[in-house]
Order: sequence, then C-alpha cells, then structure tokens
Amino acid sequence: MRFPCIEPRSYDCETKTKFGSIFRMVLPVVIAGVLTTVGAYIGTPTVLSALGFTKAGVAVGSMAAAVQTPATAAGGFFALCQSAGVLGLAASTKAAISAVAGAVVSVAAYVWPWSLLL
Repeated sequence: MRFPCIEPRSYDCETKTKFGSIFRMVLPVVIAGVLTTVGAYIGTPTVLSALGFTKAGVAVGSMAAAVQTPATAAGGFFALCQSAGVLGLAASTKAAISAVAGAVVSVAAYVWPWSLLL
C-alpha cells in the first residue's frame, strides 16, 4: 500500500513508503522465525516421545521399534534419539535445535514471495 503524496519527492512520503514496504517484508520473516524457534524448543521432546523414544526405552509398536535393528550402532542417529528419550535433552541442546530451525525457516520465509499473499 502506497501512501498518497502531495509532493512526489517529499522526504516524509518516501520514508513512509519505504517503512511500509520493509515492514511488510520483514514481518512474515520475524513471525515465522519466532514461532518456529518456540515450537521447536517445546516440541522436540514431544516429537521424540511420539516417535516411541520414551523414558522406559523404545515403546512397543512405535515407529522407533519398527526401525530399530539388532545392529544399531553406538553413536548413530537412533542411539542419540534413544539417549535423548531416556535422559531428556539439555536446555542447550534444545536451544541449538531451536536456533537452527528458526534460522532455516526465517531464510525460507525471506525467500518466499510474500507479495503474492499480501
């Protein structure tokens, strides 16, 4: 939305127009980044539990049980998820996961053509 200008080269008009376009461009990026960061921080333990990595071990009949093999390697992805399910995640680990997820989604939101929606 452009603000009506009486004088085409008015400083106030150009400032308002630039601020409006920057605001429309930055707002979706900030909202997407913040929501993703908070959601990842809260949701990571929930997702691990839903996949079957519980405090008692791998849940019977879960997705984790379906992919578990007798030759699960120590230090592999499955073992890391199992450790996180049993012991829980440190706050620093959740913060790192959240920061990476927020950054990835913010970049994606910046690249996305929001002008089509606004």
